[in-house]
Amino acid sequence: MNEKHRKFVEIYLKDLDAAQAAAETGHAPGHASDLLRQPDIAAAIKEGLAARKQRIGATADRVVEEYARIAFADIRRVFDWDEGGKNLRVRTGLSADDAASIREVERAEDGSVKVKLYDKKASLDALARHLGLFDPRASMNAKRDRTVGGRDAREVLRERLARLMQNGATKKPNGTG
Repeated sequence: MNEKHRKFVEIYLKDLDAAQAAAETGHAPGHASDLLRQPDIAAAIKEGLAARKQRIGATADRVVEEYARIAFADIRRVFDWDEGGKNLRVRTGLSADDAASIREVERAEDGSVKVKLYDKKASLDALARHLGLFDPRASMNAKRDRTVGGRDAREVLRERLARLMQNGATKKPNGTG
């Protein structure tokens, strides 16, 4: 692999943006996907990603665990607040699970605290997909069941397209019919 390709791999591994990596290494903008398909480059990228995965300890179980931390977060385990909900106090001794669910803590000028947790629904959806709780065939069938005026939408579309093509074929290109 030449130096230009090595630099492409290095830049690509930063943010996985092939077009940006190609541009930064002087390759033609439209050749990014071609570069990714070159065996030596593909092997170097695969090796780089595997090394990163090893360094950070990324495993499927760890990713699922992080989703679960967010999905099953309960703000009542993180904070206490008074009757009016104004005085928020961080509970002592947060568990690792609870701490991992916090996205942002912000203190306003008036001393109040604003807390944002990560997106619970997105995490629940990801876990449900992982566990096979969503039937992908059901959503595909629901899309197939779409109708227009009680008729299959695809059939209606085919008829309309056929009419448009037929009407277009009878007209001259300058529109004088």
